[in-house]
Amino acid sequence: MARQIMLNELELDMLREVGSIGASHATNSLAELTNTKVSIEVPALEIKPVEELLASEGGEDLVAGVYVELHGDICGVIVLLLDVASAVELVTQITGMPAASEELSDMEVSVLQEVGNIMASHFSNALADFLGLKIMPLPPALAVDMAAALLDFIMLEQAQKANEAILFKTKFMFQPKQITGKIFLMPDPESLDRIIALLRKKVGIGA
Repeated sequence: MARQIMLNELELDMLREVGSIGASHATNSLAELTNTKVSIEVPALEIKPVEELLASEGGEDLVAGVYVELHGDICGVIVLLLDVASAVELVTQITGMPAASEELSDMEVSVLQEVGNIMASHFSNALADFLGLKIMPLPPALAVDMAAALLDFIMLEQAQKANEAILFKTKFMFQPKQITGKIFLMPDPESLDRIIALLRKKVGIGA
């Protein structure tokens, strides 16, 4: 059974700040990409055992997931998860052209992969800068499936290496539309231990 990671409020605030920094930098990149005003909020953060995540986030609703593997001082995966209607709306806001249906074209897949790449790069860069680490994102991949099947697939791809997931709930705002999504950071156990140890060092707990 996976151990439950418990962080105090200051440590959670530090992780929220990392998410906010990553979101702020991603906002600038998406604004340049779309030539429109974009804002991203990270209103909530949770750390959940993967089993609990699969139980709470998995289901039969169709979702689009962009996932990016991380290597370097931190190994694992970052996942941007959107329900398909939100993914279609996001593509529409970025391209300025309404998507024909929930069946994503190659161009729309590329757009979502680029958004996932932007989010993963800026979130991992924010974490790397904050903790003084080197993290290298790999090229993004996209899958569209039921939430439970997609998350199961990602976990199999990761060879069941992650025990806990750090969940950043996000809101994209392309004036005047608002799109809600979720970003999961699923580090392997050794990487999560490193993140926690460095967080605690910053707040004066531990060596």
